[in-house]
Amino acid sequence: MDELWSLLSSPHLRQRYGTWHLDDANEVATLLVFYGQWNAGKSSLINAVLDSCDLLPTGPTPETGLPVAITFGDEPSATMELGSVKHPIFGRSELKKAIQRGGGDRVVRLVVPQMPWKGTILVDLPGVNSAADAHNLVATKFLPRADALVYVMRADQAPQAVDLQALAAITAQLPSAHVHIAITHTAALGRADSDKLASHI
Repeated sequence: MDELWSLLSSPHLRQRYGTWHLDDANEVATLLVFYGQWNAGKSSLINAVLDSCDLLPTGPTPETGLPVAITFGDEPSATMELGSVKHPIFGRSELKKAIQRGGGDRVVRLVVPQMPWKGTILVDLPGVNSAADAHNLVATKFLPRADALVYVMRADQAPQAVDLQALAAITAQLPSAHVHIAITHTAALGRADSDKLASHI
């Protein structure tokens, strides 16, 4: 978590969101994308960053079926967007179903008051090995626009071919300095083994 806070405080991102103004319609927000296999802990990591254990659904099966974009606002809200068409989402159970549903070009947008970085959009993407239509949208809509990407991997699982393929595709679109790896479930290994894994990756 300390490393993630360091990333969000890095000059590259601070330059983007540090001068962002909420009332400036022409300002482009900083886009920080979270990617990785399903069950790697992307949604849990974002929940931890936002100090909200249940904002995004988590579980042992794929829970994120479409991109979820989270930004700051004084009034919390949730909408399902398809192009210029927006539908409000009411209640936690409806939000969970909307995020799990997936498919098409839909995006769930959340406005949360506890967002610590004004001017930053956190994007939780479907797993790289989830439905093809979901990560086609990911590749075409979000990756090329990302200011930084956090690729999430489990400490208790060896990197798989799908991880290497995804990272190769990502680094082909983004400067490597803006791609970061977050390792979750480190309690299963201990700090020394986790550090060894991080250096290997």
